[in-house]
Amino acid sequence: MTTITMTFTKEQLVASAHSRIEFAEMMLTGELEPLKERTWSIELELARIAMASLEADSNINNHPAHSPLTSRRLHQMRDILSKAAAQRDGGDIGYAMSDAVKLINEVILARNSEPVAWMHVNSVGERAISYGNPSNGGWDISGWDSEPLYKSALHGLLTITNTDI
Repeated sequence: MTTITMTFTKEQLVASAHSRIEFAEMMLTGELEPLKERTWSIELELARIAMASLEADSNINNHPAHSPLTSRRLHQMRDILSKAAAQRDGGDIGYAMSDAVKLINEVILARNSEPVAWMHVNSVGERAISYGNPSNGGWDISGWDSEPLYKSALHGLLTITNTDI
């Protein structure tokens, strides 16, 4: 038995799906016998599903998990894991999440990236800076988006930089 392996690019598959959709739509115009109409309807739906799958694949790779590990992402993951670990009642997974939080805290300390201030932007583009946790000042519930600002170890203690831009 001979095995043939072929590799296709995503662009080739998208083009093929588009062609199949157009051809099936063309075949469904006019009078068809019930069996042929059913066959081309199935072919059209399969091509649409294939196209949706190809388009959805590119959205999956835009998740932060597929991007570089920024300071902001470290803080997000620490908060998510801390909350999840608090909801667990012990067990291996709960302990593993607690250990992951400790590891993230060590990485954050090593990067010297605790936020020193927060920039807040409202829906009309007004900006403000605060030096405390945004939830303590009510920024998070008053319609402002908050972004942490970090101390740069490279430029000295007085420079505030946003490391996630």
